[in-house]
Amino acid sequence: MIRKLAALGAAMMMATGLAVAQEYSFTLGHAHPESGSFHQIALKLQDELAKSGVELIIYPDASLGGELKMVQSIRNGAVDFTIVSQPTIENSVPEFRVLSLPYIYEDMDHASAVLHGPLGRQFLDILKRYDIVGFDWGPVYERSVAGTKSIGSVDDMAGLKIRVVQSPGFVKAYEALGAQPTAMAYGELFLALQNGVVDATELAPGQILSDGFGDIVTHYSTTRANYIPSLLLMSAGKFESLPSDVQEKIREAAEAAMKFGAEYVRSDDTSAIEKMKERGVVFADPDLAPFMEKARASWDEILGEEAAKPEIQNFLAEAEKLRKND
Repeated sequence: MIRKLAALGAAMMMATGLAVAQEYSFTLGHAHPESGSFHQIALKLQDELAKSGVELIIYPDASLGGELKMVQSIRNGAVDFTIVSQPTIENSVPEFRVLSLPYIYEDMDHASAVLHGPLGRQFLDILKRYDIVGFDWGPVYERSVAGTKSIGSVDDMAGLKIRVVQSPGFVKAYEALGAQPTAMAYGELFLALQNGVVDATELAPGQILSDGFGDIVTHYSTTRANYIPSLLLMSAGKFESLPSDVQEKIREAAEAAMKFGAEYVRSDDTSAIEKMKERGVVFADPDLAPFMEKARASWDEILGEEAAKPEIQNFLAEAEKLRKND
């Protein structure tokens, strides 16, 4: 009898907790298609929150607006969550410009080591100044030039009409390489490539296939100028208004979703490279030393007045310290 009462009591407590959790329903908007990695991360977050009875309604494919609008919507509380690429944030958070410096990372492992170290955590904390909660760094995307012609050397960048993410730093970096960059929303890229408005873009291999560019991209050149992390963001006002137990459930779900995303993207990139080769996409592997020399000349202009800030200098020092191939 005692065991039955104990079991009944436990069940009632669980039911009460679930009922409380079910009072919470959140929205998440992102700018990528449902076939892409951002949406897979969103679905994982949805599943993890559902275990606690928390509802997450997902709006993919820029249905609530592009990444710039998503960041603004997070800041003003119009949307609860978003998943965005880091360069988009620097329009609102100038300290993040340092993360967009071309060739600041030597490879994906180096980028992950910096971002998941103490300096990376400090940069997430900076977001609180701008009414944003950043839970963790997500998948890192190794970006190279994809388009309709090969880039065999830095000289081939001259005059190249290339779409870049909506970041002043990316525009300056590709100008330094001799290209003609156009900052453009992700949702506009397919038609721009298809209609010849741009000749190329900079994407990770997995994005080319999963986001629907497989029939347009015929050449992929491993220029590796940037390693872009993604972030899962939430409205600070909304997060801080929640009870501590709900906050903890969200943090746990976010950690699981971003860990899943990192593993997903690495596997997706590896698989995409093989599939692209099978489709006949031409790969080029240029000498990167001349690219680095030209692109690094843009660092001071990208950072501007931010360069003097201690957190910027500390980040640069940490990135240099963690390099493997000096």
